[in-house]
Amino acid sequence: MKKTAYLSLIAPFLKSVQSSNNQAVNEALNQIHLQNEDYEELRRSVTQYENFDMLSLAKETEGHEIMEFRRIAAYLYRKIGKYAESIVLSKQDEMYRVNPLFTISS
Repeated sequence: MKKTAYLSLIAPFLKSVQSSNNQAVNEALNQIHLQNEDYEELRRSVTQYENFDMLSLAKETEGHEIMEFRRIAAYLYRKIGKYAESIVLSKQDEMYRVNPLFTISS
């Protein structure tokens, strides 16, 4: 089904078996969420089910026009220990907060 354009037709079935945390199922659903631009479902999927190629999905979402997908990419980079990439994405979107305990005052 992955090689056809009909992957979204089996989305209800894939969601019903995602609790098995199967890599192929997780990756298929993540692709469906990405194609449908459903960042809420993608975020839920990647936080609940971690058996998928995180680096590949991070690379796919880091340049997305919707900021929420770039935030997911930053989260995934952080999960796999690629902190520099996560920080770069967060800085680009100004999605960080300054800790007042670590600010330099004159």
